[in-house]
Amino acid sequence: MVGSDGDDPAVSDFPQLAQSLAVALKALQMYTASHPRTQEALIAGHAVLDRWLLEAERLQFVVSGPKAFVDGQVQDARNPHVALLVKLIAERGVSGFVFERGVAVEELLAFLQGFATKPARLEEMGGFEALLTASGVRHIRVSQTRYQEVLEGEESGSDDKAPAFAPAPPAPPASPSPDNLVKFIRDALQAALARGAGATSGPHTAYSSGSQPAYSSGSHAAFGSASSAASETDDGLGFLRGFHPADLSHLGPLGQELGLGEGMPTPSQLGTLRQVLMGLTPEVQLNLLAGLSSLPEKPAGLALGVKALAGELLAVATSTALAQGASWVQLRGPIQDILRPLAERQVLGRALSAHLRSSGQDAAQAEAILRHLEWEALSLEAKLLKVLEEGYLFELSLEHRLAFLRELLDLRRHDDFIHIMEALLDILRSERSDLRMKAAQTLTGVARWAHDPGLPPGGEGPLAEGLRAHFAWEPEPPIHRWTAESLEVALAALVLRGDFAAVMSDIGELEGLCAFLEEQHPWRNDALARLRAALLRPALMDAVVQRAFSLERDQMILQVHPYLEFLGDPMTRHLVARLGEEADRTRRGRLVEAVRSMGPSALPALLDALASPAWYLVRNALTLLADLGDAGCVPATIPLLRHPEPRVRRTAVRALWKLGGPVAEPHLLARMKDADAETLQEILFALGQLRSEGSLGSVSELAQDKRVIEKLRIQALDTMGHIASPKAIPMLMECLRRKSFFGGGESQPIRLAAARALAAMGHPEATAALQRAVDAEPKGEEREAMRRLLEPPVQP
Repeated sequence: MVGSDGDDPAVSDFPQLAQSLAVALKALQMYTASHPRTQEALIAGHAVLDRWLLEAERLQFVVSGPKAFVDGQVQDARNPHVALLVKLIAERGVSGFVFERGVAVEELLAFLQGFATKPARLEEMGGFEALLTASGVRHIRVSQTRYQEVLEGEESGSDDKAPAFAPAPPAPPASPSPDNLVKFIRDALQAALARGAGATSGPHTAYSSGSQPAYSSGSHAAFGSASSAASETDDGLGFLRGFHPADLSHLGPLGQELGLGEGMPTPSQLGTLRQVLMGLTPEVQLNLLAGLSSLPEKPAGLALGVKALAGELLAVATSTALAQGASWVQLRGPIQDILRPLAERQVLGRALSAHLRSSGQDAAQAEAILRHLEWEALSLEAKLLKVLEEGYLFELSLEHRLAFLRELLDLRRHDDFIHIMEALLDILRSERSDLRMKAAQTLTGVARWAHDPGLPPGGEGPLAEGLRAHFAWEPEPPIHRWTAESLEVALAALVLRGDFAAVMSDIGELEGLCAFLEEQHPWRNDALARLRAALLRPALMDAVVQRAFSLERDQMILQVHPYLEFLGDPMTRHLVARLGEEADRTRRGRLVEAVRSMGPSALPALLDALASPAWYLVRNALTLLADLGDAGCVPATIPLLRHPEPRVRRTAVRALWKLGGPVAEPHLLARMKDADAETLQEILFALGQLRSEGSLGSVSELAQDKRVIEKLRIQALDTMGHIASPKAIPMLMECLRRKSFFGGGESQPIRLAAARALAAMGHPEATAALQRAVDAEPKGEEREAMRRLLEPPVQP
């Protein structure tokens, strides 16, 4: 491969290859390997590599300290793409790589995936070489050998030979020599900066994801997290987490080492100083720029020289940091802090923009920083004038638009705030999509304040109305997503405030507006479905439950129950889940009432709750099923007659006869033999309510069994009275027998229970039998009690 103008191709062409590899890696990190953009970048990078390997059998890239070499030729480490490769290789514990002729696209993809994998994860996988081997890569190799540069005069007898490479010996490097003056001074500078950083006291500014905007409101668990509002993560340079101004007051001796005096440095001195500063890492460069005000007064030439190079230094530090993976979100805060105190910030800012533009990077961000610094310097009244009279609002970034509006809100400049908000709502009707996008993004931030700290009086209504109208007609999905997010957070604020009627009204209006559109778009209907689904987030449903707890019962029925029904099955399931967790009995009662208000729609959730390990949830679910269900719930209820918790068994008996009626009879009879006493009482009551003639035999046997406790025998006799079958009369007459001298007969409580059963039947035959028993009874207390049973009941 031949370089232009006779240059060595290893020097002149490799930056192009490094750039193509960096672009492909960035695409792989942002998208999936199969994404069209990744594939396009990968194929382009492979084409550049293929052209190189047409001219040479192989390409060797080696890293030695901060330097990089391609086929033995030193590379310009200031090139951001070369610098990125150096950084990636150093982080992954290898010293270089070799491409051999025949590299396939798939092999290049596997190689880039090694760079896209975090170093710790790569180590867990066995290292870079193991990853390539596992991927079947044969034409790319990585080297684990550490290399050092063999300086001229050490192992090379010729002054015009390129630097050679050899495995590094264990001996420490030689002391700095005059030939390494720049490196010597740079190392001394870094040592001085390190000492200054250690001595500096006070807080440091952290920039893990850019400066925090003033409009952030902390946790928004109840509001969800829409993709358009997601924050960037710190996947770039770790040093931005510790950005702070360097203390440069210790650098006087270094200025003297450079031979600087009290005047402007000579071109030669300035060139040496440039070499020193440009060889620093972006971290040190930015920290140094932030500490310009601390430069020593003597020698004055040091401050004059550094400030003369400040624009170039800022440009190189920024472009290198971007190439090494930092984002503008991370860099914006440090750069603003560097430029803010400088009188010549416009000059430095323009130098930064020009450098970025010439290197093919985004210069618009640097220009936006300058505009923001100008904006910062204005008074509030001047800002209002520019926004209201000059239409300057959209010259600001989204972050700074919202910071300005939040400042108005916090200062209670409500009229100005509403004026700007109404202008934004008007722009939503603009024909220009770029303006509608900016307005929609800004209004999304405004909508987040509806709950905390709250919008001005008269502001929330117009905002909601304008957003609903825009939701219905906006033709472009990317803009529509912002308005959908605005409505989502606005609806969430209504829920948190307990204004459930407004939520139902707004959703109903949106559905109506969308239904009457001439052109139906699936994405709009999907957005409407997502708005409904957002109301079902656990945090919002918990807010509804808390509201129900706080209201009086009649107010809860009026305000909360309609909204519960509006949310449907998911809300029912949430209520049932809360029922299983709630320890307070009064609150459990409120939850039971809330579920009951859902009607039959609650049945699926209640049936699922029968399998819960929480016995009290099962019991409550059975109680609700008995009120809301039908015979279809019987199969799910029957197994609970054998539940280990007695309270559940008793509730299952009640639910079974209420749900199944006569169908329950055989299942209840089957449990009579081995049921505990309290459950047996429930079964007897149920059989009486069912008037189960089929149970007469079992109940009669229980009533006559003197081994059974008297309380159960009495309830069995009462059950016979409720069943009211004439077939039971002989057994009841037998229980009316008095005890005699020779034994036999029953106790007074049993005899009176049998008499009550005969009276309760209401049959003439039963009444006659009771009359005969009264006539045969000797005078006394028992006879009088039986006689009263024959008297007609007193009418109220």
